[in-house]
Amino acid sequence: MRFEKSGSLSRAHRRGLVVGWIVLLGVLAGGFLFAPFNEDVRSQFAAARQADYRGWFPGNIVEAWDIKPIGNRMMIYGFYRAAAALVAFRDKPTFELLVHGLCLGGITAGLAVVRRVIQGDPGSDARVSPTSIGLGLVSILAVSYYVILQPEWFASLFLLAAIGLTVFESPVAAVAAGLAASVLLPLKGVTVLLVPVVPVTWLLMGLDWRRRSLPFLGGLVLGFGLAVLFFLLYPQSWQDLVDATAYQNSVGGFAPVRRGLKTIGVGYGGAMTHAPMLYVGLACTFLVAVAGIARRSFRDTLLLLAAWGCAVAVVMIQGKWFAYHYGVAIVPALLSVATWCSDRYSGWRESLPVAGRWKLVALACLGNLALAAITWRYAPDQRGLLPAVCAVTAILAVGLVQGDRFARFWGAMPTFVALLTGIGWACVAAPWTPPARSAALAGAEQLAYFSELDGRHRLSEEPSLLFLEGGEASYFITPRSALRWIYPLPLQRVHSNPELVRSVVHARALEQALAYEGHYIILDTTWMRSDQRLLPTLSEKIEREYEVVDATDLLQDHGERNPYVLLRRK
Repeated sequence: MRFEKSGSLSRAHRRGLVVGWIVLLGVLAGGFLFAPFNEDVRSQFAAARQADYRGWFPGNIVEAWDIKPIGNRMMIYGFYRAAAALVAFRDKPTFELLVHGLCLGGITAGLAVVRRVIQGDPGSDARVSPTSIGLGLVSILAVSYYVILQPEWFASLFLLAAIGLTVFESPVAAVAAGLAASVLLPLKGVTVLLVPVVPVTWLLMGLDWRRRSLPFLGGLVLGFGLAVLFFLLYPQSWQDLVDATAYQNSVGGFAPVRRGLKTIGVGYGGAMTHAPMLYVGLACTFLVAVAGIARRSFRDTLLLLAAWGCAVAVVMIQGKWFAYHYGVAIVPALLSVATWCSDRYSGWRESLPVAGRWKLVALACLGNLALAAITWRYAPDQRGLLPAVCAVTAILAVGLVQGDRFARFWGAMPTFVALLTGIGWACVAAPWTPPARSAALAGAEQLAYFSELDGRHRLSEEPSLLFLEGGEASYFITPRSALRWIYPLPLQRVHSNPELVRSVVHARALEQALAYEGHYIILDTTWMRSDQRLLPTLSEKIEREYEVVDATDLLQDHGERNPYVLLRRK
């Protein structure tokens, strides 16, 4: 898949283009570095810290529970150990900055290596231009704090790595690509559904799939075999993956059509603002589809819909519709952008009369209205953003059709797409936007409060501590958790899934909590709801054996305040 040269580029214009890309990527990289950790990621690093109390690698990671599956836990633990070797874990602002820096360095190095390998192969039937690398970086970096370091975001990284390696005309590289794609199984389980995006990419790029299929499948099977072997050696890691489904209650009342429509509605109605390229990619998909109707060729449209369908399936099966779940659609969006900006469509677009271009825009906007109708019906919570989303997607359609007429030089459309994505990121997903600022303020307030609480009561000197909260306290206060579950979902999720009361994991967690004889308990009464009827024995224990010594309302990422209570043994 090549980007068309639409004209010769003078040295001054080429220099300006390079400088523009550097500035854009520099701003995105700076935003990535200084984005705050969200509360979910903090809880993951809290679990990584707990692994230090639980033996040797890799069994310590298995025992240090986190709802994320073992593949994601290992990645987070690797970042934790690397950053903690350079800066104290208690220095949270510097630690978080360093983690993002290590991650950014790894991404940049990986892309550079893949490109060098591909460009160094004179027999390859594909080339990766600097513009392609730039678009890949934009797609990964132009996301909000809520998406960064989440399993779905990591899944997109591994998917891009697999695609990049299979572009290289080598069986060894195809095997390595299969190994990279196999990580999607232990990473989160359901993300394995993204694997078909790799062969879809071969077809879109016009690569020889026959030479790539067998070695890719060989690497994939080898990777899956290693994952299964790990699950057999550490069966608790597999049980955790199974239990996570019960915590989320993902399969309860499963209605595929309704879930699919809600998944589309939630994404279009607002979740995709956390990764603005998804809207750009969606607009490109509409335009490719309309162009396919005009040209009577639906191959590209069907391939792009298949890629998007894999991402939709991942979100739909989980059934929680968290905005970071939509990070799995980064690669389908990037493929849509690359297809629309390729030489297959640039030349055709140039031949269209003015009326034909506006007809293309009008038909794409009709597609947006159809998605708006789905959102209105199946995702009513997202209705407030619909006017803005419809306006933005209409502007994107106009820009993507008309943009190459205002900038006739090599790489015009890809550069224009990158600029559109950067503008969207700056408006809705950058560290200076209200959601990210609220998360940063929440983190600063929590750090100040828990540091003061720790210093006053010497909580970090306790041999163990019972955390009955969502993971924030266990990130800032680091004694050994009395429970394996540092944020005890087997107890907390009974209010949304009462069937958990009958589960073995709930019985184990409750037994450990009732056996706790330590001095302190930290309780988030909104998150835990310890006074509910489904946990009467735990409520009785707290009331009988402990007294409140400190209480406050702490700011959360979402802007609301939760009441935290420190309880001390009477």
